Amino acid sequence: MDCMLHKLEKYADNLESIVQQRTAELIEEKQKTDMLLNRMLPPYASLLPFTSLDFIMRIHLWTFRPLYKHH
Repeated sequence: MDCMLHKLEKYADNLESIVQQRTAELIEEKQKTDMLLNRMLPPYASLLPFTSLDFIMRIHLWTFRPLYKHH
């Protein structure tokens, strides 16, 4: 029973380590995306109240939205 508990603790520690690593990678990629968008967009765009991902999604949805609805 102790062996099983030890294996579960080791597995949980490993998962926690993986989550921390992936979180760090995500933060780094978000910073890169923000820097790229700041270079591409006009200066006032950084004052808008949403993150870069929100901005990309809003542009995508606006660009590809249907011009009319089917009834």
